[in-house]
Amino acid sequence: MASSALALRYAEALWLAAADAKATDQVLADLAGLKRRLDVEPRLWHALLDPRKSADEKCRELSDALGFSGRLVSNAVRLILARSREQIMREFFSAYLEVHQRRVGIMRVLLESPRALSSEERASMHAALEKATGHKVDLEEGVRPELIAGMRITMDSMRIDGSAQARIQRIAQGLKSVSFDGSKNSAPEGRRK
Repeated sequence: MASSALALRYAEALWLAAADAKATDQVLADLAGLKRRLDVEPRLWHALLDPRKSADEKCRELSDALGFSGRLVSNAVRLILARSREQIMREFFSAYLEVHQRRVGIMRVLLESPRALSSEERASMHAALEKATGHKVDLEEGVRPELIAGMRITMDSMRIDGSAQARIQRIAQGLKSVSFDGSKNSAPEGRRK
């Protein structure tokens, strides 16, 4: 969920420029369109990441894709290329979304469970998370069968793990510290059986 510091710096600068132009939502739409175009045409990604090409050559090859983007997005991409920061482009889109949501008061939450939630369960969790956080929530759902039961919630840098997998791991850790006669095992970690 978290983007690199470099991608976030560029995304923050783009968001501030977009806010000055009252175009934050438009920039979000332009970036989404550019990402879709790059994903559909892998040759554009290859051109973008080719270390043998200059920034000008890359801009020329991307001109069609950038032509559909607004001035702010085109300028941001050109700046990233001019500074030889191509490696952040894959995460730049999600970094901008992260900055945008934080700035407008939307909290991104990843909810993982061993099976897909029903629409009623999803709506109930969404409402509970909005109430608990006091923020509008962008809920992303992930299916992780290894969790066995329960769920794991990640928001910002906080993780709440109520899965059966986490409970089993805590029990296993507790059992490692107890010897067979019921006393605390004081043997070094490597010598415990």
